Amino acid sequence: MLNLPNVKVDLENLVLKVRGRGKKERLVPVSIEMRKILWVYLNRHRLKVGNYLFPTRDGNRLDYNNVLRDLKCSVND
Repeated sequence: MLNLPNVKVDLENLVLKVRGRGKKERLVPVSIEMRKILWVYLNRHRLKVGNYLFPTRDGNRLDYNNVLRDLKCSVND
């Protein structure tokens, strides 16, 4: 999900198109509540930087190890 491009977010049909095992594309359902949250998030951030759903400040894709490190630090604080 860290590398999910904005174009793979289909809020109209309530699904995310993600690549799973074997590089097979799968549809992940999204609740109506999550759709509302993503709608607000995308409208605030989509035009600023990047083509990813969750980009870095520079608009690049997030690195798994950096996210893991940040989560571990926030849990230990």
